[in-house]
Amino acid sequence: MRAALTVAFWGFFRSGELFPDKFSPHLHVTIAEVQFNLSNVIIHLKTSKTDTEKKGVDIRLFQTGTITCPVQALNTFAHMQSNKQTHSSIFVLPNGQPLTRKAFIANLRHLLDRLGISSSSYSGHSLRVEAATSAAAAGVPDHLIIILGRWTSLSYLRYIRINNCVIEQAHNKILKLSLFT
Repeated sequence: MRAALTVAFWGFFRSGELFPDKFSPHLHVTIAEVQFNLSNVIIHLKTSKTDTEKKGVDIRLFQTGTITCPVQALNTFAHMQSNKQTHSSIFVLPNGQPLTRKAFIANLRHLLDRLGISSSSYSGHSLRVEAATSAAAAGVPDHLIIILGRWTSLSYLRYIRINNCVIEQAHNKILKLSLFT
């Protein structure tokens, strides 16, 4: 789950892109589409919701040097895999079956519950939402968030969750510059 979580977050993946309900090696990410390099991993996504020409796209994940490093997590996971058939799903369950969206969400909720975090509001899109929210909070420009998440418009703005502190800070900035002071 660590590899699945970190890759999904840092790659801004839609849950179905990594954890399809019905895996097909012709449509979905297999071991063959993962290229390990010295400081990064490239995952070739064969198709996605916004890839109308079906050309595919390479998702680059870089080392972060933290516990949430997708490169380190994916390397560790790859070395633990007993099934290294190139046509197999990138993420599999202990029984060798592909990790489906349903199983991923169930495992995510189980982990959150064990950590004492209410899991009821978490879904398959939660990591994509959190990636967009984190990028915006970090000041990543809109055009880069669009590229990272493979959006074709500003529709990613619907994903961003803004907490009350940020809204209050915005109000205070406006107040300082407004005519009403």
